[in-house]
Amino acid sequence: MGHMSHILSMSVKKVATEGPELVFIVYPQIFANLPASPVWSVLFFVMLVCLGIDSQVSYLLLVFIGSPSLRSFRIPGPCVS
Repeated sequence: MGHMSHILSMSVKKVATEGPELVFIVYPQIFANLPASPVWSVLFFVMLVCLGIDSQVSYLLLVFIGSPSLRSFRIPGPCVS
């Protein structure tokens, strides 16, 4: 972030914002300066997709566990003891 603020002649506080701007604007610019930047960029966005899927699965499980009418629902799969 410091290197990016030096290149853009801005303070770090202006470069390091929060939320979607940080993820979709600042990080891709940082990855563009790394060696093998396409690899790092793809890995970063794959990680974001995996985090999104994981969040959705946890919300779905919360609904199934929290709802009394759906407590008897079982996800098919191997038994782990």
